[in-house]
Amino acid sequence: MAVPRIYEPVTADNIHGSEASNLVFAGSTLASDRGLVVVCATGSHTEFGQVAHLTAHVKREARTLEVQISRVVHIITIIGLTMGVVIFLLTK
Repeated sequence: MAVPRIYEPVTADNIHGSEASNLVFAGSTLASDRGLVVVCATGSHTEFGQVAHLTAHVKREARTLEVQISRVVHIITIIGLTMGVVIFLLTK
């Protein structure tokens, strides 16, 4: 989706960086003419970097299926170990 951008400096002090009418993001495509950009931030200081930082620190809770599978695995493990010990003791 094409979004027109201007080349004049933005003068409003209270405007958020992603709302500036002269700002382009990494991966933007120029539809016509030529463009000159100034890199304002890199890495975690960019809008994408801030989003990546937020998503990297989200704690995920175990899903119901994961909890149920874990319970079944524990039960089967206990049964298997118990049967192994009983059979070992009975064959002596």
